[in-house]
Amino acid sequence: MALFCFVSLGMGVAAEAAASGPADIVLPAPHPRPAAVGAAVRQPVRLLEGCGSTPVSCNTDIRGQLAGGDCLAANITLYDEFVFQGIAQELVTATVRPLDPNYGNAWIGLVPPPSDASLSPLLSGGVAATVRYFLPAQGTWRIQAGTNDRFGAGQYLFEMNCDTSPPPSPQLACVEQDLLCGQQATWDLSSQSCVAASDPTRFYAMYRVWGVIGDTLNIRLTSSAFDPQFAIYEFSQTSVALAQSSALNATTDTMSFSVPHNDFYDIVVTSGNAHGSGQYTIGLDCSRSGCLIPIFTQQPEDVVVPRNTNASLTVQSTALGDVDYEWFDADGAQNNVGSGPKYATVPITTPHRYFVTATTPCGTATSRVVQVAPAVDPPPPPPPPTPRHRAARH
Repeated sequence: MALFCFVSLGMGVAAEAAASGPADIVLPAPHPRPAAVGAAVRQPVRLLEGCGSTPVSCNTDIRGQLAGGDCLAANITLYDEFVFQGIAQELVTATVRPLDPNYGNAWIGLVPPPSDASLSPLLSGGVAATVRYFLPAQGTWRIQAGTNDRFGAGQYLFEMNCDTSPPPSPQLACVEQDLLCGQQATWDLSSQSCVAASDPTRFYAMYRVWGVIGDTLNIRLTSSAFDPQFAIYEFSQTSVALAQSSALNATTDTMSFSVPHNDFYDIVVTSGNAHGSGQYTIGLDCSRSGCLIPIFTQQPEDVVVPRNTNASLTVQSTALGDVDYEWFDADGAQNNVGSGPKYATVPITTPHRYFVTATTPCGTATSRVVQVAPAVDPPPPPPPPTPRHRAARH
């Protein structure tokens, strides 16, 4: 692993939906299924042990690089590994954000300590990957992040955040994950998954996607462990499903859903049989949907300008979806003073402080506070020497 530096990227995350969905969620009705045809669920790639791990702590950002000499998966692709001491029942959110066009099909997952036998979620594919998980056990946890492309490599941003607030539910695996176009998640339904009051005999899991009007969400759910079924919801409007999947074969359900308007939609994975549990893989194909919370790749810088002139402040971020930039005066009432990735200040006569926010539907990042100051006026030149007068000669 090549690590360039540990940096604070000023990422302010909007409230994440980590708990269960609405208590009155109505699960889709079970539907008939064809006879078995021998299809098997796709398994996550087995990882080869033996490479080094980078210690990380909560609420840390790392800028690194996938390169030759990093860990190798069984399919001869690269990954990096991070290790941390986890606390039981804390919510860990880990993100890998590729910055290089040669680093595609990102994936990320957690590896529990030997004492824990639970299956944690694995998110793979797409332009970035984020995983959320309430740790069921205390101990040494690892986060592995890499690429599914044989020759994929390049720079990336890695972020890990922790929340030690008590879980909102005893169902520790009831954690909503985000899906992007071209991405899939492998996890399992278990007694720790979400449970709906409307049907407590079936477990379910939730996957959120930002839908863009007119886009088509093609969704595929596969499991040989239970009768896989799913539905799509718009929880901001109703707890009843907008559409339900249909059986493709004995182990797979599919759906094509046309997004009616911009909003967050939840894909709810469940089973057609009571207490159905076991491993599954859900995949999403689309073209314009999905969003990412911005991460700053270039923070605004302190500047000094000549007195009574404007200062120019610039910021850059990486995200998915349209990014709105808003600049604020960091002194006093913190008024909004401008928008866009570049901002020209008022003429500077005294020191002034500013910050900028970058926002997508998925959340907001807040930059560092910068200071703009007028240059110190140079001292006036010394007075010219007094000419000496010669005495008149008589």
